[in-house]
Amino acid sequence: MYKFLLFSFSVLEFFSANSQSFSSYTKTEKDSLLNIDYINTNYEFLDEDFQIKTDELKEFQASSDTIKFRENATYKDSLRAILTYNLKHDYAVHLAFHRILTPWERTSFYLWKSVDETKALAGTFGFEHPYLFYEFLISEQSNPQKEKLLTNLEAKLKSNLDDRQTFKTNKALLRYAFKHNPDREMAMKKYFKDKNMTHKH
Repeated sequence: MYKFLLFSFSVLEFFSANSQSFSSYTKTEKDSLLNIDYINTNYEFLDEDFQIKTDELKEFQASSDTIKFRENATYKDSLRAILTYNLKHDYAVHLAFHRILTPWERTSFYLWKSVDETKALAGTFGFEHPYLFYEFLISEQSNPQKEKLLTNLEAKLKSNLDDRQTFKTNKALLRYAFKHNPDREMAMKKYFKDKNMTHKH
């Protein structure tokens, strides 16, 4: 197993000094970052499965003052730090981090299917990562197999929710399906119960 590292970027002081809140970026700036494929990007110190190349990282750190690290940090902390080193933009890091860590369970909630069913279905379309499959589903790119899948999903929603709502886009349909998925609602209730928190549906 990998031993995860947390990094501090001693020579990238401009990053914190000039950091902006996400709301301060223009729509053009955000759109340019939203359209990047962060899943298929080659990141230094990460392998194709987004696991940390610990040996390479230690070798680099030994010959450079750019990165300082300490032991025993979580994987998420380490991943975020490595993305920061690679992307050098806080909003890009935010997008990449959450897209990379998208779980199959989340994508399954959009489709009202089990995780295993969702993985198998994604494979038929040629996708191995849940976020890329989700992006394909919400796109308006014409695909007869996808259109059949979404038509069946809409029919299932109308049957189960007794709701005649119509949807102008695939994204609107999937967001509605996600919001009203009973398995997602149960998972959320369990999560907040375990954390001793209250939540609003």
